[in-house]
Amino acid sequence: LLRFNAHYCMTSVELHQIDHHFGEIAALRNLDLRIEPGQYVVLLGQSGCGKTTALRVIAGLQKPTGGSVSLGDQCVDAVPPRNRPLAMVFQQPAVYPHLNVAQIIRFGLTSVQTDKHVNTAIELAGVGGWLDRYPDQLSGGQLRRVAIAKAVAKGQPLRLLDEPLSALDTQTSTQIEQDLRHLHNAVGGTTIHVTHDANEAMRVADKI
Repeated sequence: LLRFNAHYCMTSVELHQIDHHFGEIAALRNLDLRIEPGQYVVLLGQSGCGKTTALRVIAGLQKPTGGSVSLGDQCVDAVPPRNRPLAMVFQQPAVYPHLNVAQIIRFGLTSVQTDKHVNTAIELAGVGGWLDRYPDQLSGGQLRRVAIAKAVAKGQPLRLLDEPLSALDTQTSTQIEQDLRHLHNAVGGTTIHVTHDANEAMRVADKI
């Protein structure tokens, strides 16, 4: 399996003439997009317009019908998802019900990643008070923060956020929105954030 070349592990993202179809339905058609290193970019649009599909193509979770994806100016079309230099927060956070928060954040990380990034991730995501709790003891907003902490703990230069504020109450959504922007500024790297909310997009994005 081809592994991402760390020497070229910058944080730019380029989609070149990406097409993706679900049967006869075109989710993406000739999508060209260049995201520069360090930007906080929001993909904004109504439900069903292809935002999440674009994110999953970048992550390697869906193979496009046509076109190519480059990360850090290196084509990653043949690089499997686990070897791409990114972390993704899904709309429905994937958690392990038998693990507590501390174990979830550390799950699958190397010792180097643990030493360098876990404590920073816990502090920035604000989950330090729940480390011994299990998913069924957490609210939706708390679960979202755990997913964000896990993404930061991976220490990757690219973060993909799929509707990170959806289905949250206004107060929780507002606080996490502010924290996402602060997190981006604090840890660096590139963030791509998907939403259908134009006001949300304007508050957090460098580019829409």
